[in-house]
Amino acid sequence: MPYPEPYRLNLVAQRIAKLAKVPKHYHHEFSERIVETVMHFRKWDRHSGGLLIEAADAARRLQDTFFRMNQSDRDWVEQVKPSQLQLLAGEINDLGSTINNIVLLLDGALGRPSPAPPHIAKMGAKLLGKLPEVRDHKLRELVLALLSTASRADGKLTFNKNKGSGDLANALGLLREHLPEGLVPDPLPSSTIQDVKTAFFRGRRAHA
Repeated sequence: MPYPEPYRLNLVAQRIAKLAKVPKHYHHEFSERIVETVMHFRKWDRHSGGLLIEAADAARRLQDTFFRMNQSDRDWVEQVKPSQLQLLAGEINDLGSTINNIVLLLDGALGRPSPAPPHIAKMGAKLLGKLPEVRDHKLRELVLALLSTASRADGKLTFNKNKGSGDLANALGLLREHLPEGLVPDPLPSSTIQDVKTAFFRGRRAHA
């Protein structure tokens, strides 16, 4: 299904700037960022082969298992590593980082965000508390992008979880036809959006 004409996306971005009550001197910059966000999601809208998905999922399982290994096992792997000539000495400097990079690369090829490595996630949980799980990662990324863009432009997008309404809901509705089909559900998943918004502002307070 073809997207609407580009000029319509620009008009939508300007409408969202008004919804977010962005100061006029930030309107142009804000609108450009909204358009860039939409283009980002269009770029990664592709139907990847099943084996790529399988490889990416396997990499995530490897990442999870590796970081659950005890330190003794990890130390033993590091001792064995220099004896493995087929590694072409120096190809793996840090095994954990190499596994993380593989996860990032394969998830990136699929256009999906990667989960934080388990040890990083635990550190974040200690700092911010238990964060809500969001299954729809693309929607999560979109909502975070809108909240962040509005915040950087001295604006704000409101959301009422009980009614599923507010400026954020309106902005998502305006963008729906300009984004890959299904990215913005109709009706909107209010609980998911509220969870993402809560996590966003909790993160901001933690870094204030």
